[in-house]
Amino acid sequence: MPEYQIEMLWACHKCKRRGNKGLEKKCTKCGNIKTELDEEYMPGDTSEAAALHGEKEKRARAGEDWVCRYCDSLENRLDGVCNACGASQREGKEQRALASTAPVSIAEPYRPRKKPIPWGVLFTFSALLFSLFTLWLLLRTRVVEAHVDAVAWEHRVLIDRYSIQDREGWDPEPGAFEVHDRGGRIHHYDHVRVGSHDEEYPETYTCGQTCRTIPGSCSTSPRVCTPNRNGTASCSGGDRTCSPSTQSCSPRMCTRTAHRRVDDYADIPQNREWYSWRAWDWAYNRTVKHAGSTLKTTWPEGDELIAFLSDGEKERNRREASYHVTFRNHDDTFELSPSTLEEFERFSPGLKFRLKVGIARGVEVLSP
Repeated sequence: MPEYQIEMLWACHKCKRRGNKGLEKKCTKCGNIKTELDEEYMPGDTSEAAALHGEKEKRARAGEDWVCRYCDSLENRLDGVCNACGASQREGKEQRALASTAPVSIAEPYRPRKKPIPWGVLFTFSALLFSLFTLWLLLRTRVVEAHVDAVAWEHRVLIDRYSIQDREGWDPEPGAFEVHDRGGRIHHYDHVRVGSHDEEYPETYTCGQTCRTIPGSCSTSPRVCTPNRNGTASCSGGDRTCSPSTQSCSPRMCTRTAHRRVDDYADIPQNREWYSWRAWDWAYNRTVKHAGSTLKTTWPEGDELIAFLSDGEKERNRREASYHVTFRNHDDTFELSPSTLEEFERFSPGLKFRLKVGIARGVEVLSP
């Protein structure tokens, strides 16, 4: 849109009358002449409908007003003499000391958009805090004083016997005797092709296009008006531009029935001979144990470990031990499992200890 001229308004500084036309040089209420003390401002309608024509447009384009040095009235550049006192323009001042001639935008005022709540960031931060709190609970320790409330122990002797063992399997081991064939059994399955058949299946193919119309959009440029310093302003902008509608297309897919040859497979069992036999070997036989709830401990020995053996049989044994200590502090109890007898014998019932306890660290004895 080309530049056009509009008439501004001014307010009388004496009677406070607002709404005086910009090209009028006297207040319509009190008759006071227009001077530099009177405020000029934009009218409510700055659109092209308010554009000046004819003589008014010519006066608007003449340039800024001149100031009479005798009566301080503002006069249009087309006027050779002051309309208030009759002084010539050559005797008038050449410049107006108006406040500002910066362009004034008539666009909508800026309104800051409300920022959305960052729910994703808040959720991530909350999950991190929860993880740190859980880790702190697991690693947190405290020092307490407690006395030994109870002790318990168990000594076990596990005995293996070398004797004749009954065995079964695909292949008798070396040294086997009394070997018997128990017949064929399924050893494994072979995945074998046994034929083929025709199979129908859906096949997709391109069969044209699917299109949708994307409507165009329109926008209006902001209207800007610049005061001419003569009761008028030069305005431009307010142009409305529109982009054309477009189409967005994508391939359209259709389905049809196709045929293919498919191989058929089956799992065929494969048999092997299954055997039973006897052989000499070591095997677990029994456990003999002692247990108690005092610090006095014993191991099974002597006749407790002896059993009847047939010709060729023999035995061997191995030891296992477990120890348990219960501490009490008011209503709390703490459990400890010493790894050796020497460590277990430190904890006499009733004796007090300083303990470091925690969920992840368990119980650690600091000092008696």
